[in-house]
Amino acid sequence: VFGDASVVQVLWLRVFDRGGGLAYEGRGLSPNDDAQGWDGTIDGKAAQPGTYVYVLRLLLADGTEEGMEGEVVLAR
Repeated sequence: VFGDASVVQVLWLRVFDRGGGLAYEGRGLSPNDDAQGWDGTIDGKAAQPGTYVYVLRLLLADGTEEGMEGEVVLAR
């Protein structure tokens, strides 16, 4: 998850497949660190190309929390 200086931490991130199954869940992630977060695998195996839905909760520098959701396309 990438953001500006106002994003202190990704409290949690969940990625779901087309069927609504949980593909990834991470907690306490550092923003702007491409070594953290979903790596495109499910149970250690390459996930199928396609559209995945993400839902996340951010901790901001002013102490508030913000939720976001959207889609990411996985292409191989």
